[in-house]
Amino acid sequence: MFQGNEEPIAADALPVVPVAADDAPPPIKAAADTAATFVCPGSETPISRSVHLSRLRRGFEECRECPQREQIGHLSSPAVRAFVANDESASTLLRRGAIRGTYLNELTRPVMAGLAEAVASMLWDDLGGMPTLTAKPCPVVVVGRDTRPMSADLAAGAVAGLRRMGCHVIEVGEVTRPEFWFAARHLESFAGVWINGVGADANCSGLDVVQGGRCWSSPGRLDDLLQRKDNNLTRPRERNGTLATFQTARPYLAGLRKHFHAFRPLTILFSCRERMVEGYLKSLLEESPIQSHWDEQGRLSELQSEASQLSAELMEQLLSQRLDAVIAINEDAQSCRIWDERGRPVSPLHMLRPMLEVIDRRRLARTSRQSPGTLDTVKQEVKRQGPNWLQARAAFVRSQGGSDGSEKAPQEVVASAPVIVSREDNSPREAEHIHTSPIVVSTALLPENGSLGTDVISAESTLEAMSRAMVAHEARLGLDWRGAFWFDEAGPTSDALITTARVLQLLSQSDHPLSRLWAE
Repeated sequence: MFQGNEEPIAADALPVVPVAADDAPPPIKAAADTAATFVCPGSETPISRSVHLSRLRRGFEECRECPQREQIGHLSSPAVRAFVANDESASTLLRRGAIRGTYLNELTRPVMAGLAEAVASMLWDDLGGMPTLTAKPCPVVVVGRDTRPMSADLAAGAVAGLRRMGCHVIEVGEVTRPEFWFAARHLESFAGVWINGVGADANCSGLDVVQGGRCWSSPGRLDDLLQRKDNNLTRPRERNGTLATFQTARPYLAGLRKHFHAFRPLTILFSCRERMVEGYLKSLLEESPIQSHWDEQGRLSELQSEASQLSAELMEQLLSQRLDAVIAINEDAQSCRIWDERGRPVSPLHMLRPMLEVIDRRRLARTSRQSPGTLDTVKQEVKRQGPNWLQARAAFVRSQGGSDGSEKAPQEVVASAPVIVSREDNSPREAEHIHTSPIVVSTALLPENGSLGTDVISAESTLEAMSRAMVAHEARLGLDWRGAFWFDEAGPTSDALITTARVLQLLSQSDHPLSRLWAE
């Protein structure tokens, strides 16, 4: 330590310590040399170039501090360039493939109105691109919100922006994401906007856009939306669009009740992050023999990982009450975590085959109840064309490579249905031929198990990519990167309540415990 009565040491008097060749700093490598492997900040495991580009494209928060983030390769979208440059003004609303922002700091009612106007502008372009239409119809847009306190204010801004652009808006109020997807299909809307903050902090919110049964994601149409929101948009019509309301709870639950029957007596512990989902589940289980226990203290919500072990208190409850399973539904109301009767977490990958078997058995049972020759005697009917906006919706779905459920002819239904010779013919040989569609699995889950089967189709880890893959391959079952199952229930759709029903059906079809069913 330097004292006041001491003379400072001159710089040229300091000893010179030679640096060994092994201790010399490594030379700066060229971009071509460092392009082979990358290491994310805070991690010691190197990753490949493809994984590096994939994380940049999806906007991983860790990539903001990465010194190699400027190596974007073939990625050239405005969102990626803004993310690489750490331009908060341009990229802060795009987080992990969705539009999210801090309420009042980044996302206000005027900002949400501007985003809604950009959505409406893209919808008008989609309608104008249909050459078969003689008149330009008005887009019908469903608007819903989640239960967060700021969502009502932001939903008002979205409704104002859509109406200003001449859209007909149907408000459905507070709904879950699966319920919102159901409302967009049930009302035969051209698109839907759901105000929510799923996957973000409690002080954040954002919006999801669903169109033609597919949710916009990034990379995808959300990149075009963020690029268009700062442009000067012109109103396609002089008058504002109309406004209507609709309550979706009753028809939504009516569509789910067909799955919640024919259960054997079971004892299940349920946990729901959303009280709305808990109310729906209690209503669906009212007349079933299921003995339900509820995690009122939220102990299961504290478990962050899918493979988290149950606490000692929960294990004691599981053994003392002889629970058959523990099911925890996450905030998105689409994914859920499952533990067996021994308290071991059940991997969604291990549930793929048992769940597909449940779907096939129930479909085979429904088809076998048809009288012989019923399917063959279905006649072609003339379909009512409907208004222009409904024709435009169907035309847009077809242009995107999908098929509208209302557009499928009876002959197509016969061709895709399993062949049943007679009502009494329920041999195992017939059941084997019912597997006619592949399983769609997110690429993020495939490396965990390389022996899923030859009928597995990979899809990118976005909602838009999953819905496209389910429609393109006519799959009856899918599994995305969150561990959420997808079903072809008038959709495709991803609903944790349907997943819960499938698990209960799996337990009800035999006397075996869950640990044996998913381990086989």
